[in-house]
Amino acid sequence: MYAEIWFFGFILLIVVSLVARECYLFIKLKIDEWNMRVYARLLRHEMMLRVAMEVMKVTGKVCLQACCLCARQKVPSQNTASQSGPSSRQPGRVVQSYRIDPSGVSLNTGEQP
Repeated sequence: MYAEIWFFGFILLIVVSLVARECYLFIKLKIDEWNMRVYARLLRHEMMLRVAMEVMKVTGKVCLQACCLCARQKVPSQNTASQSGPSSRQPGRVVQSYRIDPSGVSLNTGEQP
């Protein structure tokens, strides 16, 4: 009689340990899936931050170049304290100009074809 109780208890212990193991593996699987989702989200955020930093770096370079170009184009005015009004302004500098001739005009002879 005691052997049957011990045998039943041993079988019950095996079943309970197998159920506990399956629960542990299920919980571990869910935690791993959650960690993968969190890692993927963090990776996306990191990539977006890297892209934003690259854009900021490029934007900063463009702004710096524009400021340097503006600073080079400005001509220091002389006697600005003594002059006033619109006559004290100096004319703007031409960086590059293009000549557009009317159609049909030749530069050599001035004749129309």
